[in-house]
Amino acid sequence: MNKIGEVDGELYFYIHRDGRISKARFFRDLTFDCLNRCTGNCFRTEKEAEANRERIMKMLRGVNDRRCL
Repeated sequence: MNKIGEVDGELYFYIHRDGRISKARFFRDLTFDCLNRCTGNCFRTEKEAEANRERIMKMLRGVNDRRCL
């Protein structure tokens, strides 16, 4: 199976900082999609995203859970 992002328009799931899971279409020219893929926040199924939610939330929050101003 190919990696997500090898084909433009491919459906993927990602996790928001607050833990919500969303789906989107991957496009290589969108920075948001590329950042999700590079950080490991890019999943083929909602179930796979749910299984990785805590790990991704820790990464998104950072060590000190600093909030953006």
